Amino acid sequence: RAANFVKVNCPSLAPTLFESEMFGYAKGAFTGAYAKRIGRIEMAQKGTLFLDEIGELSLDMQSKLLQVMEESSFERVGDARSINVDIRVLSATNIDLETSLAQGRLRRDLFYRLASVTLRLPPLRDRQSDIPILVDYYIKQFSKSWLIEPPHLSASVLGALCNHDWPGNIRELENVMERAVLLVGQDGLILPQHLPRELHSTHCP
Repeated sequence: RAANFVKVNCPSLAPTLFESEMFGYAKGAFTGAYAKRIGRIEMAQKGTLFLDEIGELSLDMQSKLLQVMEESSFERVGDARSINVDIRVLSATNIDLETSLAQGRLRRDLFYRLASVTLRLPPLRDRQSDIPILVDYYIKQFSKSWLIEPPHLSASVLGALCNHDWPGNIRELENVMERAVLLVGQDGLILPQHLPRELHSTHCP
């Protein structure tokens, strides 16, 4: 846990850059490779590699990732030497796993290799009691970033946040709170007018 935690946003990896980003490359491996580059997997050596939105990887990239996990080794692009790795792999996805497996968009062998321990996190609408905790976290986070005093919530705002269905889940809540902290007046009180129109609702029960 004291070693590197390396996050990989899988949708941002272009298929043509997957190997150089994940495995790194040797000097002179291709035009523009003026120096050796360490890949994400090697950066996580003795630590943790977090694959976010792994369901967005193409089947070809899934196959290459599976090979590394099965063999605990890889080769940099342009280098024939095998590098052994000792890493812990965490992955996350918002896709329906059963559907993706049935449709062949997610390799079963990779799924079984990754799914030693699986945690299912319910959507935010099913965790109403978490909303005040998350709201407090985001208020403090944005206030610290912008060097301002953390604003307070009016009761009607908390009610609107608790009653919203949150189709965009946690990212929507983060966006709503960023907007509210930006718009709050000098009195330091977040009011309904600081929320998007679709959140103008009633109090929490």
